[in-house]
Amino acid sequence: MVLSSAQRSFLVKDQVIGPIVINALLNGGLAWLALRHHAPVTMGGDPGIARDVLGTLFILPFLVALIANRLAKHGAQSKGLEPFRFGIEVPAWVRRLPSGRYARAALLGLVALVVLGPVLIGLLKALGVEAMSLGAFVVFKAVLAGALAGVVTPVSALYALGELASEQGARYGRTKVAPAE
Repeated sequence: MVLSSAQRSFLVKDQVIGPIVINALLNGGLAWLALRHHAPVTMGGDPGIARDVLGTLFILPFLVALIANRLAKHGAQSKGLEPFRFGIEVPAWVRRLPSGRYARAALLGLVALVVLGPVLIGLLKALGVEAMSLGAFVVFKAVLAGALAGVVTPVSALYALGELASEQGARYGRTKVAPAE
């Protein structure tokens, strides 16, 4: 991937650091609000750690992907960034994601759930976690949400910015950039 310094800065600041901080604070706060009367939070309870983790693994990437799609395009246009080009700045595995926003968001959520769900639940069980204090759970939830956002947002942004380049090329009579393999 060959990115200009402006593109790289946009991806790191606006599509990685910002979403990590925002999602960590937002999800930590929501966890506290929702569970402040349910402490301690047990692994299998309702509400519980396992249910919350599995729900978060699907819902957060799904919503982040939808939001990142719009914000990345708007942010790039408002900052006057040169469009990203499929095949040059956008890696092949990102280009292979579904073209529809909702399908792409659902796929990212499903991949996070299927890949990370068993790992996180298994790790918590292996560590002997049966319950967490409210404070520990809020921190856990904030870290999980920040980490997910830090991975999903740049992937969604790269795809959206590649789409933007294709849309702009079509608007100005240029053909789409051929994918580089």
